[in-house]
Amino acid sequence: MSKIPFTVSARTARLIGRENIASSKGAIIELVKNCYDADSKICIVYFDNYFSILHEKISLNDYKFLLQNRISQELINRVYEKKHTEYILKSFIKDEDRFQIKSDLKKLAKLYIIDAGEGMTAEIIQKHWMTIGTDNKANNIFTKSGRVRSGAKGIGRFALDKLGDKCTMITKTNSNNGFIWTVDWRDFEGKVFNDIRCI
Repeated sequence: MSKIPFTVSARTARLIGRENIASSKGAIIELVKNCYDADSKICIVYFDNYFSILHEKISLNDYKFLLQNRISQELINRVYEKKHTEYILKSFIKDEDRFQIKSDLKKLAKLYIIDAGEGMTAEIIQKHWMTIGTDNKANNIFTKSGRVRSGAKGIGRFALDKLGDKCTMITKTNSNNGFIWTVDWRDFEGKVFNDIRCI
């Protein structure tokens, strides 16, 4: 019999993140460690979860924002009623509508982790960020400023999957080169790694 190579399901990436990171708090800590390893002197963790609750009233701009973010107009109108220039939460809402809108609104929450680190070049993104289990930090334990790197397994980026389906990373080096990397973790279901392309 000829030698047969392993085929790795892309779902493995999701399992790496979910099984190694116990909670969303742990996932955030992993990402903050990346800021530390990038020699950043600051790290800002900002939650944009305005719609994490059902507000008693929303403005016309809020209403338009929800529509632009694919919240069903019919659902919104079953939950809110228009009064003048505002939308007021109805006194009676069916349980299924309440559950559905809460579930839909939860998906609008965003988490921003901002640092002032050295940034990544296209080569670093390709050879290290996009390589699973890279030994870069294990072999190069000190940062340029002399910090001992906190990451070593090469799986910290998979903590992103614990926090949401979609992720965008914007990175910039001192040479004015900037890069945008995006991933939708739902693309990892039912495929092998070679089928996945992150922008």
